[in-house]
Amino acid sequence: LKEADGTLWVAQLGGFKVSRFDPATAELTEWPDAARRPTAFVKKADGTLWLPETNGTLTTFFPATGTFVYRRSTDLEKPISSLTYPFLDADGSIWSADFLRGNLLRFSPDGATATRWILPNAFSQPSKIIRGPDGALWISLYNASQLARFDPATAELKTFNVGVFVLPFDLKVYKDRIAYTEQQGGEVGVFDPRGVTPADTKTLEPVEIPLTSTTETVNPVKTTLVTIELDVSPGNPVAVEGAGIPGLARYPAV
Repeated sequence: LKEADGTLWVAQLGGFKVSRFDPATAELTEWPDAARRPTAFVKKADGTLWLPETNGTLTTFFPATGTFVYRRSTDLEKPISSLTYPFLDADGSIWSADFLRGNLLRFSPDGATATRWILPNAFSQPSKIIRGPDGALWISLYNASQLARFDPATAELKTFNVGVFVLPFDLKVYKDRIAYTEQQGGEVGVFDPRGVTPADTKTLEPVEIPLTSTTETVNPVKTTLVTIELDVSPGNPVAVEGAGIPGLARYPAV
C-alpha cells in the first residue's frame, strides 16, 4: 500500500508483522502482529489500517500509537476461520470472505458486527472481491473454477463457469468487463457477463454476528536495509493469441 509521501505499507504474512518502508532512506519500521498472519490491508480516511488475517481475525492498526485492535466472531459454533483479501466499500464497510468455510462477510464500518452469507458451495474457496462495472460485487471462487456476482441489496448470487480445473484469483475491472488471473495454467481471462447465462442463481440468507475485541500496543523496531542497485530493462513486447467462448477470452502467459 503506497502512501502519498512514497513510503510503503507491507503485510508480512510469514513474518507476523506490519511494516512501513521508506525507499528514500531504506528505513524499515516493523510492528509485531502477535504471531498472526496478515495478508493485505485497506486504509481508511482516519489513517487506520484494516487487516483481515488468516486466523479469522479482523485487525485494526493505529500507526500513530502502534495499537492493534483484534476483532473476533462470537459465533463459536460457526467461527470465522481464514479471512481473504479485503475490499473497502464506499460506506466504510469492509468485505472479505472465509476462504476455508465458503462464506462471504461484510464488516460494519465501526468493526462491531459482521454479516455472513453462506455460499452454496462450501468448498468454493472465495478469494478476491471487487465492485464490478455493474455496481455489484464480483468474487473469484478459486476452487470452483467460477466467478460470482453478488448483489448485497437482494442477496442474489449468480455463479459463472470460466473453465474446467482452473483457479481464478485476482480481479480487476477492464473495459466494463471482469479481468482475472488464473493460477493453474498461468492465464489472464477477460469475462463479459452481458448475455451469458449463469451456471446457478441463489438467494442467500444474511446472518449478523457481533464481534468481540481485544487491544494490544507494541513498540516499533527500526532497521536500515542494505540497498543493491540492479540494471534492468523491459523485455520486448509479445503478441499473445487468445482463445475463448462467447463472453470469455483467455490468454496464456508468455
